[in-house]
Amino acid sequence: KASLGLDPGITKEKFTCEDGKKIDYVLRIPENATEDMDMVVWFHGYREDGMSLDQIKARGFIAAAERLENQDCIIVQPKDDGVWNNARDADHLAEMVTSLSKQYNIDPSRVTIAGHSNGSVGACYYVNRHPETAGKVILASGYSGVKLDNPVWDTIPTMGFVGTINDGANKASMENCFQQLADRGNTNSQLYV
Repeated sequence: KASLGLDPGITKEKFTCEDGKKIDYVLRIPENATEDMDMVVWFHGYREDGMSLDQIKARGFIAAAERLENQDCIIVQPKDDGVWNNARDADHLAEMVTSLSKQYNIDPSRVTIAGHSNGSVGACYYVNRHPETAGKVILASGYSGVKLDNPVWDTIPTMGFVGTINDGANKASMENCFQQLADRGNTNSQLYV
């Protein structure tokens, strides 16, 4: 495993797309980052800005990763208005994910697209449009009314989580999402309720 020689930590970054669109994101580099580690792209939920370092370090996906014993993954958390459901956003994010994957020498099969709440919509929409940039999907307590119509959904490993305090709409939506996967014959998917 070749070291990437990167300083560990959590920092705010900015990516500029070819058309000039700027994407703010938080980058988490673990201790001893190597070129064969995974990268998780985390789509935050509705009304979250995804950029408050104090909040990020206290709770959420990056905080959870920091507390794990074996937390060797790069985490990229782009900022959006929390809607995540249009082609332009997905295309810009794919440009960023592709660039970062190349920069850190991460094969697309080692990229996990993950989302919480409305970020699950973004994760599904993103994978529908840019399956070539993703190897796995994680959906957490999400609402996802997205029709999973790309053939990638036939096989892509997909995990979902819904807590007992989530409202019925999120649970029903996640069940619908995973029923779509089952209907497609995806045996690499599991919903945990």
